[in-house]
Amino acid sequence: MFRLTQLLAFTFLLLAANSTPAGAAELEKALKLIPQSANSLAIIQVKNLVNSPLGQREGWGKKHQTQFLSGAVHIPPSVNFVLRGFEFHPEDTRVTKSYGIAGWQTPVSMSRIAEHEKARMEMIVGHAAVHTDRNSCFAELMPGLVGAVSPDYRQDLARWLREIDSGTVNTMSPFLQEVAANSGDSQVVLALDFQDLIDPRTWREHIKASSAVADKPNAVATLTHLTDSLRGISLKIHVSEKTTAVITLDFNTVVSQVTKPFLKPVLMDLLNEAGANLEDLADGEVEAKEKKATITFPLSDAGLRQVMSLILMPSLPGQAPESTAANDSNTNAPGANQPSLPATRTYYAAVNQILDDLEKQNKKGVNYIRTAVWHENFAKKIDQLSLRGVDPDLVSYGANVSSNLRALAVSLRGVPIEVSQLQGGVQYNVQYRPEGYYSSNNSLWSTVAYQPAFTNVQTNQGQIRAQQAEAIAAGAKQREKIWQIILDNRQQIRIKLTEKYGREFEAK
Repeated sequence: MFRLTQLLAFTFLLLAANSTPAGAAELEKALKLIPQSANSLAIIQVKNLVNSPLGQREGWGKKHQTQFLSGAVHIPPSVNFVLRGFEFHPEDTRVTKSYGIAGWQTPVSMSRIAEHEKARMEMIVGHAAVHTDRNSCFAELMPGLVGAVSPDYRQDLARWLREIDSGTVNTMSPFLQEVAANSGDSQVVLALDFQDLIDPRTWREHIKASSAVADKPNAVATLTHLTDSLRGISLKIHVSEKTTAVITLDFNTVVSQVTKPFLKPVLMDLLNEAGANLEDLADGEVEAKEKKATITFPLSDAGLRQVMSLILMPSLPGQAPESTAANDSNTNAPGANQPSLPATRTYYAAVNQILDDLEKQNKKGVNYIRTAVWHENFAKKIDQLSLRGVDPDLVSYGANVSSNLRALAVSLRGVPIEVSQLQGGVQYNVQYRPEGYYSSNNSLWSTVAYQPAFTNVQTNQGQIRAQQAEAIAAGAKQREKIWQIILDNRQQIRIKLTEKYGREFEAK
């Protein structure tokens, strides 16, 4: 059993991409290496994204590791594309297996990845592999292509490598292949194959409960018939002078024009319930033609960071130029565990970009309560940031921010919490577990973990939603306390690091 809203949130937030002509062959080759078990696809075409008109004007090539994509991904400019195939099982959303592939402009050595990750390297069926402390493992698939398996299941990686070497990889489903092949000039595309994925009754119940079709039985009947034939959902993002996103719902039956006015509000309602509100979607224009329905809307930089925040791969090391490599051997260079100003500034900018995006939503009040997913995933992103060379005081600050964001996410799910500061830390006391949500412990130090309860409520969704809305509203004061703690800590760490490193700390 599962919650359809979690599925919709996951569906809406996966990525795939087109490539430059020069990299098309490598991307096509990489796509054929994703196992058939993957029912969802994610790729970022880094080079095309950075070299887009908007990317060039905004200088993404220089700051995509800091200000621009800091709240989303950490990928060096030497990577052409990143591809991920996910095994998503709605019956148990706690564990998602993924196979990732990065295509490099200049091949990077596995020893450099091991050095970057401070991890051990071993040979697995003839391939150099690096086990990270982020529960994933990198392996060189072939020159220029580095793969990653998460979770770090050694046997899964070994089987995948053997299939690649023997040319026996069973490739992705026809729907995912179709989406990838028809990505056009989009730099970013995401897709989830819905064939046999969920019980059609689940669709019907959630459609009936949607406020978008309340008291409209004809619309409910038509939408129910349509969603029973859903093949899959994809999201394509094209960056030119501006950023445009297109959501496509692909069906096995013709889309009736009667359903057109309800498609966007129903999708928004489901995403909002999941805590994955994307404000930009409200401006979308809906089109229905033959067996496809599309929603086209402008996507802000903050919206792009939100969407990309679910692509949580371990940070990839850049390919250092020879001059830099030589300098690394200098006895005056900082050691692996010594703080450096560039690494500290990069980490600081990344955490602050996350906070800036979320704080803007916080000020908007109504939409803020629909953003639990972003809080959860931005917290995860902070956990994924590289700590190499980062000042220890800043590392502690980042860990506290991550903890606070998770506490906010729990509260935004409708779980009342109490907030108090004790011995310089923050204690969150989770007092109540409404149906559908639970925490791993009733009282936690410096962290609150959210995990979904795998139930499918088919009889009293309206009642449960009302109870959760009341709990969310009641927790507003506690969330204000947490935000004040975050802002106070942010100011304190800024002052502390400025005193330590001087004005260069915040220099752009």
